[in-house]
Amino acid sequence: MNAIAPLQVELFVDDLAASIDFYTRIAGFVIDDKQPDGYTALSNGPIRISLNKHTSLPSDHPIYVANGERPGRGVEFVLKVAHLNSLYAHVKAQGWPIRDELVRRPWGAEDFRLQDPDGYYWRFTTPA
Repeated sequence: MNAIAPLQVELFVDDLAASIDFYTRIAGFVIDDKQPDGYTALSNGPIRISLNKHTSLPSDHPIYVANGERPGRGVEFVLKVAHLNSLYAHVKAQGWPIRDELVRRPWGAEDFRLQDPDGYYWRFTTPA
């Protein structure tokens, strides 16, 4: 594979405003583009995320989950950050629920974990 750009993730969400709030206020992303239909592109350094309403997809799209499942099941997004303690303090100060508190892992990295408004699971970590 000859990738020409960093990986970009597009997340389809229930509440676009709540997701934009989470990614800007909590995770430190900035809005690069916002279309009238709601599609929103965000970045944090080289990391790119796009948000869109799940209702923009056809009803037979594979993103739709079965009853009792949650979006993102089986996926963990991992972001290595330079100032983990500052980010952790910021998230706590904003009152966002921490799923797994800041700890040092057996492999040497420190991390904490949380979920966005749609249940997508994020790990913020230092390089090991």
